[in-house]
Amino acid sequence: MLQNLLVGTIVGVAAAYAVWALVPGTTRLGLARRLGAWGREPGRPAWIERLTGAIERAAGQRHGGCSGCSSVPPAKPPGRERPGR
Repeated sequence: MLQNLLVGTIVGVAAAYAVWALVPGTTRLGLARRLGAWGREPGRPAWIERLTGAIERAAGQRHGGCSGCSSVPPAKPPGRERPGR
């Protein structure tokens, strides 16, 4: 029984990740922003706020599907960043 629950959880998480990664960037960003706003509402537990914040940040990262897509913010090039500016 426990093994079935564990396998079901792993499969569910993998399927959710696959759907999340394959959704178009604009839709993914919109969903993440709404989820982040829901998580920041007063009265939510701190772990929900941290989780929804992490999901919101992850949505802005590239998933490698379409490098020329303008719906996802460009990756920051490594370079000369001055602290304090």
